[in-house]
Amino acid sequence: MLHVRVRSCVGPELASIEGMLPEVIKEALTPAGFIESHLVQVLKAQKQIVDCFQQEKIAKQRDSSKALAESAVNEIKSLNDT
Repeated sequence: MLHVRVRSCVGPELASIEGMLPEVIKEALTPAGFIESHLVQVLKAQKQIVDCFQQEKIAKQRDSSKALAESAVNEIKSLNDT
């Protein structure tokens, strides 16, 4: 018997032919149904990963800009001191 989540994802169309499906096809559909049933969680996790990478990128850009500004300030100070 196909996994309950697979049945809920593909609906009655699959249930009507379930007895005709080879075991290999049933085994292939079970993980697909499981993944499909967790799609929202997967998409949320994917968004969190992307957000984290973007935050890291922004932090690196901020640090780089800060270092560049500090370098410019120091150079201006050294020019003013001469």
